[in-house]
Amino acid sequence: MSVYSVPLSNLSSMKSLRANAPFYDPEMFANQLLVTMAREYSFVRLRELISDVSQGIGIRLTDGEPTGDIGLITIENLDDNSVCLIAPVSFVPLSFVKETDLLELGDVLTPRVRKIGTIGVLDASGQFVASENLLVIKLDDVALKRFRLLKRFIDFYLSFIGKWELQQLRTGGESGSINQWLLQEVRVPLVPEDKQIEIINEVERYEMAIRKLRAQMIPLQNTIDRVFIERGIKDSDSVELNSTTVFTSNLKQLSEQRNLRCGSRYRWFWDRNGGVLFKTSRPLIRLSEWIEEKRPKVVKKGFLPEANRILELEDLESRTGRVIIQRMTDWIGSDKVVLNGFDIATGKLRPYLGYTIVKEDFADETHTVIGTTELIPLKTTNSVIPSFAKYLLLSQEYLSKSKALMSGKEHPRLQKYDLLNIRVPIVEKTEQEKAVEEIESFQRKNDEKYEEVRRTRSEADNVVRRIILGE
Repeated sequence: MSVYSVPLSNLSSMKSLRANAPFYDPEMFANQLLVTMAREYSFVRLRELISDVSQGIGIRLTDGEPTGDIGLITIENLDDNSVCLIAPVSFVPLSFVKETDLLELGDVLTPRVRKIGTIGVLDASGQFVASENLLVIKLDDVALKRFRLLKRFIDFYLSFIGKWELQQLRTGGESGSINQWLLQEVRVPLVPEDKQIEIINEVERYEMAIRKLRAQMIPLQNTIDRVFIERGIKDSDSVELNSTTVFTSNLKQLSEQRNLRCGSRYRWFWDRNGGVLFKTSRPLIRLSEWIEEKRPKVVKKGFLPEANRILELEDLESRTGRVIIQRMTDWIGSDKVVLNGFDIATGKLRPYLGYTIVKEDFADETHTVIGTTELIPLKTTNSVIPSFAKYLLLSQEYLSKSKALMSGKEHPRLQKYDLLNIRVPIVEKTEQEKAVEEIESFQRKNDEKYEEVRRTRSEADNVVRRIILGE
């Protein structure tokens, strides 16, 4: 346990009057960085460098369409390893937004929830808007000139070093959130212009390498689609719900569902789409015939008798089933579920984000593995390979159609009952094995590229620290 004192002047220097003890803990990594930089540089708060910071408009990924006039930038378009944005996969009609909502070239984007500290910069031409879970930072050219700071340096500083202070400023527990007022408390060192230019030139070189590697990576959904079509598991075309779909339903159909929901998207999935994951000429079964319903053990919040491995949604990569962070903890701020003994786990909060993992990703013979209650742990039967079930739940059809099954406005979730009633094609285990092997052979190539991306980012991180911190 650390014991330390904090002068009241340190508290009053922040408009938020932040007073929680861990924020000032000298052993926190962000504080160590700031102390090191303070030996050579003075600081300016981010609030003095911006003309505006605002929350994105009230549109989410679920409100988007596969095509449209304006690209929708969400948290999923921010790359942990680069300030370059991943191309949007969803769009909104022009009628949904006002001209003042449109992003401008060079706008800095950062999440207000999840993935706190990730930085993206709009560097593409065209019309885009930010979703409500992003904060949009507009830097003030006049202020930057007054403090002799270059805009591109601010982009890279926030991405490489400022992110640690952003994470420390968050509130609300393990996942946390940050608002536009806390965001502005970030301190930026007044680095000499020659060092700023050196950082910009060096990092741009690494950013270019990362973009090239990313371009060589095939999205998992494309691979699943190709393999399933070639093996006759699904047809080449798929029925999608769009804003102009018109259909009728009746009370008999509604009464056949345990959840007596009348929402148009929900009724479309069961009444018009027949509860089918994708079009196929094969016989169909419900997922419940492949997946057993088993209630997981719940671990209550507080101190744990021993250290456990923990998995939050932030530790998983969206749409790939990849575990990107391995952590141990002996204290939890909220209830968790035990994942040991289960074969697969999939996200129920915003299932369209594609958080699905199998036991090979989280199994640990020496430690208890606990996960967020936003994961649904599942046990498979002998009729299905867990990895095949995983790829069904990471297919583009599932990511798209699961939006129709969610309930709740602020935190939309999928119910296990609806998940298990989805109808999928019957595929023999030998054919499942071949499909899984083919998909994973492509994924191994992606994994190699991904590791190159991470190594490149790490090299860039070392360069920034060497120039600013002298490490």
